[in-house]
Amino acid sequence: MSRCWCVFAFLVATGVCGSEVSQDNNTTCTLSSFSKVQFNQTQELQYVEYVESIPDMTAFTLHYWIRVDEASSRACPFSYYNKDDGSSVQVVLVKSDKVTGPVWRWVLQVNGFVVSIVKSPDSLVKSWHHVLHSWHSPSGTWSLYMNGQLVESGVNENLKGLKVSGGGRAFSGQRYKSINGTVPKCSYDCNDGVNGWMTLLGLDSQGIQRADYWANRLMVSVVANGCRPEHGGDVLSWKDTPRRGYGGVMEASAKPACGYF
Repeated sequence: MSRCWCVFAFLVATGVCGSEVSQDNNTTCTLSSFSKVQFNQTQELQYVEYVESIPDMTAFTLHYWIRVDEASSRACPFSYYNKDDGSSVQVVLVKSDKVTGPVWRWVLQVNGFVVSIVKSPDSLVKSWHHVLHSWHSPSGTWSLYMNGQLVESGVNENLKGLKVSGGGRAFSGQRYKSINGTVPKCSYDCNDGVNGWMTLLGLDSQGIQRADYWANRLMVSVVANGCRPEHGGDVLSWKDTPRRGYGGVMEASAKPACGYF
């Protein structure tokens, strides 16, 4: 018999209620209904904008599910940009072709500075993956989790004290220049848009400081395995934040099966 329970603190990292699923006799907890968005790049400009007032941030935890259907050299699952002062957050998925096959790297940038570059342990094509990025400016700590497991974490001493000013625009699927007409200082810009699917994106204004601590690992696993729209954040929530699609973005109902949307 299956069982579900609610964890009342997603550590200090997200401040939202999590849900964990245990499976017995091939049964699972019933998932709440939610949608997924498809980027097929049939038009030159294609993205989803999150219609929300973004606050000032000195830390964040960003998480989402993504499936890449066609690999491009660089794509942006998430971007934030304030054109007034150039404050920015950008996640770039970079693909390099090697003799042994493609290599994927996750690049996290804040205000145009590279916070981290991490090799992905898994290929992202034709399968769903849960990805969680966290950054905490006062301590300089950052971390990347995939599918509920810690991939890598570290401290960037040179970037302590950065602040991302609020009031800008947040979106998924395209690069800054295409949407804003300008581009901040970035070592890694997006050549192409995302070609694939995304769902259950959430952004919280708190960051994980101890990535390898057992309770933090547990809570990230809870969010990744729970697949609940309630696992959002205090800044952006897939369940509660309005979205606008541009350039032929399609939105469809997700299948109620975690990791098989």
